[in-house]
Amino acid sequence: MERNVKADDLYQTYDVDDTVTMDADGCKGCSHCCQHAGVSIVLDPWDIYELERGTGRTFIELLETDRALEIHIQEGLMLPNLRMRDEHGCCFLKDGRCTIHPYRPGYCRLFPLARLYQDHGFRYILQSGECFRTLTQSRTIREWIGIKEYEEYAAFVLSWHDFRKRITDGLTKITLPQQKMFDRYLLRRFYQEPYDLDRSFYPQYKERLTLTELAWERIPGKN
Repeated sequence: MERNVKADDLYQTYDVDDTVTMDADGCKGCSHCCQHAGVSIVLDPWDIYELERGTGRTFIELLETDRALEIHIQEGLMLPNLRMRDEHGCCFLKDGRCTIHPYRPGYCRLFPLARLYQDHGFRYILQSGECFRTLTQSRTIREWIGIKEYEEYAAFVLSWHDFRKRITDGLTKITLPQQKMFDRYLLRRFYQEPYDLDRSFYPQYKERLTLTELAWERIPGKN
């Protein structure tokens, strides 16, 4: 999906409890954004945890058996995204409706919002040109995203963003074999290894992040 952020959108930023006109009548009768997203719906570890919990499928099953996911290079890293069927859009779209709506990825929860990272945090912007329909109804962003443990989730989002940026910047300073080795390690650690669905996601993420940062620090030549 082509990004269509207008300059004026960047001047107005929102906090999670702000009320924003961003709802097009619950998307009734419309699934345009689910059909034309391309490879833009990149999945983070929380998304995978939720998909595993909601579908009862492991990451490997979703990737290889169901073919609902793909892996592409994003900012130098191998990361999964939702697979789009050429004529039907997202693999989880059926009869124009999302079949994984209760555990949909964070990207989908945000739309037509986006995060604007700044000053060691982030705020939200409304991408006014993104939605195919006219936005007429107002909601708070917290309500729109619909995640109960929002503060924990927001802390994770910021942590993952900062970690990815640090790794992406560092990859340019190490050899190609080192890059490939660490890229495979990161994919395995955060995505391929099944999550314990009887435990909260957040401590599991922190455990994996600690191990990955230790592995990263052992790579010579990146500083």
